[in-house]
Amino acid sequence: MIHIVRRKVCFIDIASHLLMLSVVTGWASKSLAQPVFESADPATEQLILRAAAGPAGLGRSLSMLTRSGDFSAVDQLLIQAANQPGDAKDQAITASKIGPKERLRLLTSDLISPQAKSYLDQLFKSRRQQSEDPNQITAAINQLKTASPDQRLAAMRILFEGGRSAIAGLLTAVTSNQTETTNKRDSRHCDELLSIALRLDRDATLSGLRRLALYGQPTTRASAIDALNRVVNPTESIEALLTALHAVDVPADNARNETTLATEHLLRKGIGIPTRSDSLQHLRRQLESATDAASKLIREPGRDVIWTMNPERVGVATQTASPLQVAYRHAADVATQLTRVGDDDPTSIVNQQIAQLAYRVINDPDWGDADQVQTFVKNFSVQASELNRLLNASVAITNDPATLGLIRIAGNVGDVTLLRDESGQVTPLVQMIDHPHPTIRFEAARIIANLLDEHLADRDLRSFDYAGQHRVRKRLESMTRLDQQ
Repeated sequence: MIHIVRRKVCFIDIASHLLMLSVVTGWASKSLAQPVFESADPATEQLILRAAAGPAGLGRSLSMLTRSGDFSAVDQLLIQAANQPGDAKDQAITASKIGPKERLRLLTSDLISPQAKSYLDQLFKSRRQQSEDPNQITAAINQLKTASPDQRLAAMRILFEGGRSAIAGLLTAVTSNQTETTNKRDSRHCDELLSIALRLDRDATLSGLRRLALYGQPTTRASAIDALNRVVNPTESIEALLTALHAVDVPADNARNETTLATEHLLRKGIGIPTRSDSLQHLRRQLESATDAASKLIREPGRDVIWTMNPERVGVATQTASPLQVAYRHAADVATQLTRVGDDDPTSIVNQQIAQLAYRVINDPDWGDADQVQTFVKNFSVQASELNRLLNASVAITNDPATLGLIRIAGNVGDVTLLRDESGQVTPLVQMIDHPHPTIRFEAARIIANLLDEHLADRDLRSFDYAGQHRVRKRLESMTRLDQQ
């Protein structure tokens, strides 16, 4: 009995000291009140008392109690914390003390209540938001310039917890520097940032640099080309190099532009300068390969994380996309490279238009309203008279998204001339009513009916003859029967 009494007195003293500490630090006013649990285990009681010492103490106690298997105490602590959650910063500190193994054990345990699991998720959500905070990442990047080992270590820890958001910040810092470095310290800093980004995720870093090199502002493109070719072999960035070498939209007033830098990197590595003709041939083959791969890809579940340009086109941000969207976007990127090089071959232009249109439709299945069509027609110089030719090309390579998009363009900017051929043959638009894809054939029938209605109304005619009209009539009749069922 004596030993038991002494232990209780000891814990009362500890509790009183911790309560005084919590009042002094302000933790008591915004987090756990002094917990009152019954436990026969002295170690458990001590961990429960430590949980009141602050957000870090709560996290450590939760982690240690989980490792010891005392899920009942963990559940009670999480529920009490959920009732007095504190701010997001405190929640992030608590989560930082709970390891991934302990988190998984808690989330999969039947002894942890739904309310406790929900608050555990909230803790880690707050931690993720804090670790991905752009302001914190920018501050950490700037902190790397200091000579203090402790500050640099703290900055590195923040960046390695930031994941893709940290990579985005690092790439922005790298490409925002002047391409012509006049200070060796700045050059070393830039190389250090690239090294950190590559250690975080090499593929994501290179993908982000390629995107900046293709779609960024002129100075951003130049910096991205420079950074990309400092860390990879030319074979890993050949499309970006060819585009930079022969791009027609490079400002001539900048001596250190992307063309100059691409030339320097190739010469420095002992590689000859590819001609514009050779570069175009390579990019055309890449476009054909990318388009073919996207058309053959089966729609599957799953999401990939990809980069998108920010509105100012000086940095990247993350976005999720399906594998199908990623494949069609790659084809559209190669088409953009050919456009930047100024490829004016008629067949290549058709392939570029198809790739760009397919990506827009796969990204937005409802694509095709008047504004979207007008913007696309203007940006990619699509002529209404060329729509049948484009339809033939898209059907030939089984590019269903582009085919659907072209039919919708015909409904916005086309007329009945798309239904007649000088040779009397059935035109590609009329042939679409027998397409194996149901959406395409029904959409084609609807567009043809609308074009005919507009033409006959304008001219007060009763009929308009064209090859294949009986097939269109049958398709419309079958659509009507389906609507009535």
